[in-house]
Amino acid sequence: MNWNQLTDELKTDEALGHLDREQAEAIITTLAVVMHADERVGLLERNEFSHLVDRLPFYEEKDMTTALIDDAIKQARSAHGQAGLKQIIDTVAVRLDDHLREVTFRMAATLAYADLQLQASESHTLSWLAAAFNLDAALIGQIYAEVG
Repeated sequence: MNWNQLTDELKTDEALGHLDREQAEAIITTLAVVMHADERVGLLERNEFSHLVDRLPFYEEKDMTTALIDDAIKQARSAHGQAGLKQIIDTVAVRLDDHLREVTFRMAATLAYADLQLQASESHTLSWLAAAFNLDAALIGQIYAEVG
């Protein structure tokens, strides 16, 4: 077992270990969009982003996973306003089943609250995400109560 495989095995969340590359990419992209929603990325958000991404499985080579993360961040940074962010969210929504949508929303909400301050732009992004994921209002409220 090489270092990357050991790291992956130790950090990957068992509930997420089955993800294929497209699903992991959708989750990483969603998290990048939420992280960049307020156009400010602080230390707490960066740390939480890294922690959440570490729960996902690595693929073949760590460099490939790093490239997925870099691409997702670049895509989120270059989104043109709210319409651009909504378009990214709509694109990732179709790649996830209902269970993964709930898991991804929970991760996104955790990330948005990482700096202990939910900005209006982050709140809007989470609302768009919940709508694109077709999540129940009661579930959304429960998630906010848990992470906020």
